[in-house]
Amino acid sequence: MTSRSKAVGHALEVRVVQEAHALGLSAQVQPGSGVYKDYPHDAVIEGMLVECKVRAVDMDAGRATRIFRFDLNWLKQVVSAALGKYRMGVVVFRPRGSQEKYVVIALSDFLALLARSPDAGK
Repeated sequence: MTSRSKAVGHALEVRVVQEAHALGLSAQVQPGSGVYKDYPHDAVIEGMLVECKVRAVDMDAGRATRIFRFDLNWLKQVVSAALGKYRMGVVVFRPRGSQEKYVVIALSDFLALLARSPDAGK
């Protein structure tokens, strides 16, 4: 039986793919969620390699600010895994206790997406 955290992560992967499908985008959950060499990370959406994470939110010392942390080396691994075969590496994260989802991509990839928009430069 799978662990609760893996089940929560897989549910996010499935939900992200379903939301992409609802917009008419091609998307699939990767077999094994990154276990297999030929299927890295969690999903592929429109040729973009996607890693999905549900993480707890830490509180600062004054307990006023909610902090969500990424390991920079892990983030770089997601981006570098996409090189060559995929358009870009993308991280989708959902803070535990929230249904809101956020995306982290390299600035150069973000600007390239904006440049391809039909409204670019208007």
